[in-house]
Formats: sequence, C-alpha cells, structure tokens
Amino acid sequence: MAEAVRVAVAADPLTVPVLRRFRAVEVCDGSVITLPAALAPVWAGCGTAPVPTAAALKLLVRMDLCRGLLRGPVLADGRTHDRAAAQELAPIPVGGLHIGDLGFFALDQLASWNRSGRFWLSRLKRGTVVAGPDGTRWDLPVWLAAHCPRQVAVPIRLGAHHRLRCRLLAERVPATVAAARRAKLQAAAQREGQAVSAEEWTLAAWTVLVTNCAPEQLSLAEGLALEQARWQVELLFKRWKSLGQVDEWRSAQPWRILCEVYVKLLVLVLQHWLLVVGCWANADRSLWRGVRTLQRRGHSLAAAWAWGAWSAAVAEAVAAVARCRIDKRKSQPSTYQVLLAASPVLAQATYRDLLLLDLPPPVVATVPRSADPRADLAAIIAHVAAWGALDDTTPALAVLLENAAEILPPSVAAHLAPIREEVRTTILPEVDYVARFQQVIAAVERGDWAAVPVIAAALPPDYPGLAPLVQRPPTPA
Repeated sequence: MAEAVRVAVAADPLTVPVLRRFRAVEVCDGSVITLPAALAPVWAGCGTAPVPTAAALKLLVRMDLCRGLLRGPVLADGRTHDRAAAQELAPIPVGGLHIGDLGFFALDQLASWNRSGRFWLSRLKRGTVVAGPDGTRWDLPVWLAAHCPRQVAVPIRLGAHHRLRCRLLAERVPATVAAARRAKLQAAAQREGQAVSAEEWTLAAWTVLVTNCAPEQLSLAEGLALEQARWQVELLFKRWKSLGQVDEWRSAQPWRILCEVYVKLLVLVLQHWLLVVGCWANADRSLWRGVRTLQRRGHSLAAAWAWGAWSAAVAEAVAAVARCRIDKRKSQPSTYQVLLAASPVLAQATYRDLLLLDLPPPVVATVPRSADPRADLAAIIAHVAAWGALDDTTPALAVLLENAAEILPPSVAAHLAPIREEVRTTILPEVDYVARFQQVIAAVERGDWAAVPVIAAALPPDYPGLAPLVQRPPTPA
C-alpha cells in the first residue's frame, strides 16, 4: 500500500477558470472503517467517538480537483486526529490551494502556509479571534448582523496571537438551512451533555469562510463554490464504501478481514487511476458511472492480467470510462456547473468546449479557434448553423443551443436566447455535402492531414473524389 500511494497519476488540468489559477486545488478529508475488536492491537479504535469502537482504521486522502491526483490513502489508528494523519502526506505544492474541514483548522499550519507561498480556504473554527484590519476585535455575530444582509468579503486579522492577514467570506443562508444546522448542533450538544453556545447558534445563519487568497485570485462566489466542491472527497469515500464495499466482508476471521480490506484499498486506488486517465479531464464526467463501468469489466481485467493481455484490456476500459458523462441538470447543478457559474466572466474561455458537447468530431474539428474565445462565440454559432442538420436530421445548431441552455451558467445562456428563438422560427438547410467536401480539399491543400479524416468522416465513404483525398502521401525519406 505504501508503494502504491506514492505513484502519481494525474490528468490534463480541467478548463475551469478558478481551478486553473492554482498549481493544485486539493481537498482533504478522512473516513473510518470499524474493524473487529480482535484487531485493536493493530489499529486502535476511538472510545470517545459517538459510537465507541475497540478497533478502527482511519483512511486519509487529499485529492486534486483540477487533475485528479490522489495523495494517500494514509492508514492510521481510528483515534488518530486528522491533522496528525495528514502529516504523512506529501506537502501541498507551492502555489496550491488546500481545502479542508474544521478537523484541519490550525492557526500554526495556516501561518506556515502563508510563509511558504501556499493558499488555503477553510470554514471558521468556533472561538477563533477575528479582528479588523486595524486590529480591533470583532464580536462576529454582531458584526455580521450589522454588515452582512446577504454576502460580504472583507480583509481581517485572524487569531489573538498569530494575527494572520487574510479575508473573511460570509453569506447568509436560507432559514431552512439555518434551522437544519441548529438542529444538528442541538443533537451534538445533547450527546456530549453540553449546551449550544449563543455564538454557535447565531452563526448558524451564515456560511463563514476564511482564506489567504487575494480577491483577484478568489472571489466570494468562487470561495463558496469551492467549499461546496470540497464534498468531492466525501463522494470518493462514498464510492469506496457503497460500490467498493471496503467496509463490508463475509468472513468472521479478523486477520482475513484485515487482508480483505487491504486488497480492496489497493484495487480502489487502481480504480481511481483508471478514472483519472479515462475521464477526469472531462468537466461533465460521471465518476459513479465510471466506477460501475470498471466493475462490469473486473473479471475481464483480471483474466487479461493472467493471460498477458493487460494493456489492451486497460485501453478498452479507459475508453469506456471516457464515455461516462453526467446527465444535464437544471434544478441541481453539478460541481463543474457551480464552479463555472461562480466566475461567469472568466468562464468565457470554456464556452467553446462546453457549447460543442455532443456534436460529432467533423463539426468540432472545423470550428473557428482563436486566442479570444469570446470573439469566437459568434463565429461558432454561424459555423454550426451553416453546417445544417446532423446525420439523424437534428439541426446542429439546436444541439449547441441545448448545451447553452442546460450546461452553461444561466447568466451566459441568457445571451443566446434571441438566437434560440430565431432557430425555432427558421428552417435550417439540409446537409451540404458539397460544402463539406470543399472543407476536405482545403485541409489537404494546407497540409492539415490530422483534420482530413475527421472532416471526411461526415461524408459518405463512396462520395465522388473523396477516396484519393483521404490517402495521405508518403513522407519523403
């Protein structure tokens, strides 16, 4: 396991603006597997947990949202604090952003990251002293009530002694969310035989974050979106437990159970590598479907390993995973939709790729591309409209506009509403094979042999004069 977790498998970085501004955006969290009591000498449990356990194994990972790189899992006693377990992981890269829950909140660590050029985003821990830029201490609930009717982002000093220069990002939550938080606080206080403090009760009405990122690096909306994206590491553990069943077994023998847990963890790390290679670079990937796709190929992959056909089997599995996409959502946007919507102006650079989802390669290959994606937008619409209908008679422009309505942030998709209305009242031309054939000729003349077969794929194979064009001449010796 120690050897496996040192292997670094990463995808090309996602084209999500807020993620590309940092060298890495790593979310960190842990999860616990309860083990039979006989294994307590190996992995000690936690007697003070809500459900005390004699033996438990803690898994701690850090995952890069931009490239999928997985650091860990680190294995530790169930009673080990998250911060202590995290010391076994490789350091956050300089220029990287760390996002963790309150278990990782420590002013000494935040100060160290400040000095070393690393960035952090965290919820504010209860009882931490907050002061204004001039050093005047704030009564935070009172200050928020006076200055935060909805949202606020201000510079602050954090800690009574550390006085870290950072920013406070706060947003008032809906009443239903505040009520749910307070109910959770009451339940936790009852378990511990304590009362909920007035500060906690009042602050439940806000989401309060702190960060050392400058405003141009991270806006308030982007900070809130990244805090929501932190749950991606929780979903990793959910896949490992729900689909990988790493915390389930049928044996009653403790040592056999422990060996099964170790083997499953190794398989799950390998599974994550295949997901990273196969689909991480797709903003609309579905990791849940990717896992199910790999599980259906489990026996064939094992057989391929035994028979020396591993490379071919892995290539087929990776290709299948690459086709695993999420359904387009309106009421519950996916993580990448939330991240894009948080920075709609900067998200212009991603319009081109997102608008072209579900369009065939011949259409995508001939799209106008320049250094200014915003200027490209009008040219792309004109290009796709001129393409006409796809092979199933669906207007290509209709597919583009559907993407605009369901994938792009609403503030962006609204700009295309007049064009969508025009499409509804206009009969698009039939497929223009002559125009496509001319595009093949143009690609041949400029020597773009990579584009020739892609464009030619949209024409019938027996189209007059096509065959000689797609045959690339031999390279001179």
